[in-house]
Amino acid sequence: MHTHKQAGIMHMTTTQLLFLSIIFLSVLPGRTRFSLCTEYWSIVTAILSAP
Repeated sequence: MHTHKQAGIMHMTTTQLLFLSIIFLSVLPGRTRFSLCTEYWSIVTAILSAP
């Protein structure tokens, strides 16, 4: 029960972070956006692959 609630909170936070980052990235110039996307994606991949 406790673990499920924790997972739900994590999911919410991830969704909100993704949404905020999309808004943030959309106001940046192309080159900056690309490098940030690459960096962000590597961070996301690292988080998702973590046990």
